[in-house]
Amino acid sequence: MLDLICELSMDLDGQLALGITANEPARVTMAQVDFDKSSGWYQGKIAISESRSGNLSVVGSKLIVSRPAMFQRFGVMINREEFTVDRKTGAFEQSISTQDGRTVRLIKGTCAQVIKPPF
Repeated sequence: MLDLICELSMDLDGQLALGITANEPARVTMAQVDFDKSSGWYQGKIAISESRSGNLSVVGSKLIVSRPAMFQRFGVMINREEFTVDRKTGAFEQSISTQDGRTVRLIKGTCAQVIKPPF
């Protein structure tokens, strides 16, 4: 199990691509990757949540958590959600894929492993 704390913000290019005009402040949130269950999640408004975790795959130093989706938001139909965490750099990226074939990076940031004290 890998527990992470992440500082995340909206990606400006992703905001523009989807026509999002609201200015969302950066936020600190939790994420978790479960290697035994090959799954993961993170907290947020537009997130792969703990109750509906995604499937984990590992490519090099990147942890990739994704799941199929089928909902409308930002005026487009979203058919896939994904987030990645680079274990070497801590870089976090969340993207969505739309029914019209686009993949839009929506959220970016940095994560660090949470080390629990021994008490």
